[in-house]
Amino acid sequence: MLAPKLPPRSDPGALDVLVRESPQRELRRLTKRAMDMVIASLMFFGALPVMLGAAVAIAVADRQWPLYLDERVGLGGKHFPCWKLRTMRNRPGLVEAYLAAHPEEQEEWIACRKLRDDPRKTPLGSFLRKTSLDELPQLVNVLRGEMSIVGPRPISPAEFAGRGPERFVLATVRPGITGLWQVKGRSTLDPRERLMLDSYYARQWSLAMDIRILLATPAAVLTARGAR
Repeated sequence: MLAPKLPPRSDPGALDVLVRESPQRELRRLTKRAMDMVIASLMFFGALPVMLGAAVAIAVADRQWPLYLDERVGLGGKHFPCWKLRTMRNRPGLVEAYLAAHPEEQEEWIACRKLRDDPRKTPLGSFLRKTSLDELPQLVNVLRGEMSIVGPRPISPAEFAGRGPERFVLATVRPGITGLWQVKGRSTLDPRERLMLDSYYARQWSLAMDIRILLATPAAVLTARGAR
């Protein structure tokens, strides 16, 4: 079992149950970092042809620079540029017009800067997101020591600031390319559930948990469960 079953959405105190204290030892950190370097190196060179092909397709089809760097918060609360393949068009006013027509999505946009049917997404970008291919460049972040293969979701400074006291827990580990949020539902989870999973991982992570998450990730990606 990767994590406790998510509690009912009406239970506001469930977070206190999930975030039990768990000391993180330096030996485990060093072992995890070594695993990150080995796995990321192998994946980077294996995925390089795919990334180059996707980059060329983006440049040709969307006439955009294929790489997108977005500011995220990492270990110790330090900010870093998170690498992704570009999946959206940059047109001012699209988000504002969409939210005006779909006010029910205002809360999610404010909480995590995501939309269910983001009008900025390109057709190619939708495919890259559903297959998680847009996240392959984050292997560079892993090699640079800014991310881990497994960890909490990389979040923006604004989202980090809105996490309240839990942001100090999240800052004790590196964000990951995959994690409990990836295998437990991705975008089908509401902001509170994502916070619970991220906090649970930050407090309870172990190498065994990382391995279980890694083994569960391919099925989540191939089925595009919760992707958007």
